[in-house]
Amino acid sequence: MKVIAILCSDLHLSHVPPTARKAEPNWYAVMSRYLTQLRELQNKHKCHVVCAGDIFDKWWGAHGKGSTELINFAISELPKMYTVPGQHDLPYHSMKEIHKSAYWTLTQAGIIETIPHGIPKFLEVDNCHPIQGLVLHGLPWGFKIKPLAKKARVDVINLAVIHKYCWIPGHSYPGAELKGRVTKYRAALQGYDAAVFGDNHKGFLSSTTKQKNKGTTVFNCGTFLRRAIDEIAYKPQVGLLFEDGTVQSHFFDTSKDVFSSGKQIATTEISDAAMEELLEELKDIGDDPLSFASALDRYFKKERVPKAVKTILRKIMEESE
Repeated sequence: MKVIAILCSDLHLSHVPPTARKAEPNWYAVMSRYLTQLRELQNKHKCHVVCAGDIFDKWWGAHGKGSTELINFAISELPKMYTVPGQHDLPYHSMKEIHKSAYWTLTQAGIIETIPHGIPKFLEVDNCHPIQGLVLHGLPWGFKIKPLAKKARVDVINLAVIHKYCWIPGHSYPGAELKGRVTKYRAALQGYDAAVFGDNHKGFLSSTTKQKNKGTTVFNCGTFLRRAIDEIAYKPQVGLLFEDGTVQSHFFDTSKDVFSSGKQIATTEISDAAMEELLEELKDIGDDPLSFASALDRYFKKERVPKAVKTILRKIMEESE
């Protein structure tokens, strides 16, 4: 059976390695190794690549010279992809500000093509019968999922491309909201043959119902490459979407990955780049200290901020009052 698309998400390309991967001798080589596997898979199956968001770890790419290097790397290494932006791709998580982002630079360079919300994107599928095409339905971060009113054609596969937290037992953070459980999406995903989700870094393959051929196939990509210490045992994967709407996991080779030791992680200093990233997030807050404090709290909740950074910033706030 023919593969008509490769499904991926949460690449989180970054100029510097995350704390858990500081021991890597060359972080760009690591990212290149995974993207090479993706391109080789695409060449093997001669199919489309569809990404469910968070291409970059930070919407601005990186600071200083690193920004140019990372964006040039992405232009050189990424395959042509159809995608939706995740919250990490969007300035302040706002779609209205997307034109300011590194993600937008990739669209301008023709490397990625955003699937417009509310306007299905038809892609031809070569040498595939009876399926004549793949129809992409884009649902970026922050957009509500709506069922397809009616399937207009039976000779296409309708794929919902979604950046939204979705989980099954054993593949979520502790205390994940019930509304994000895969079975809760059954009504919203009616009419779609398959759905690819981004945001949850713990990948899985499931369905909106336990009954075969009754629900929508759901593939949550998970993280494209391992960035956190609790992901050592995790196997990064992409999905192979077949002409009948089914999906099969394809796992990447992780044998060359290097993780930092526990001691290295515990003693990691706060880098200038990390502080610059935080200041970039907060630069438009204004002079009101209450607004700044509120924005700081929101940032702490949505990002993994080292305890040492939180302590320093809160101390600065106290001394300024």
